[in-house]
Amino acid sequence: MNVENFRLLIDTISESDTYNQRIFSHTCEAPACIAGHAAVLAGYNLANESGYWEYGHCYLDEESYYIPKVAAEWLEINNPANAHWMFFSWCHDETTKEAAIAMLENYVETEEVDWLAIERKEK
Repeated sequence: MNVENFRLLIDTISESDTYNQRIFSHTCEAPACIAGHAAVLAGYNLANESGYWEYGHCYLDEESYYIPKVAAEWLEINNPANAHWMFFSWCHDETTKEAAIAMLENYVETEEVDWLAIERKEK
């Protein structure tokens, strides 16, 4: 796990006004979701130089890459299951920015994806 990159991601999402991740109807307008933010921080673009974009892909030198794979590599998440649960939050109808931040902070401490961390944090 790259703690420095996780901290940068947490700070970036905290300051973002575009974060929006909905379950089953993923409606992020990039760079809105966790993986999208990470891909941009890693130096990728969410559209190619012609302005073309494709859902789930980012671009570097006109080559297309799968955003969750780029994000997992940049964050150095070694367990594919953790990356899946982190980027595709199947536990709620809608995840909030605050829930995402709590989950990411908890992950840095425990290396466990826990989308309910915010509920324990609020107690």
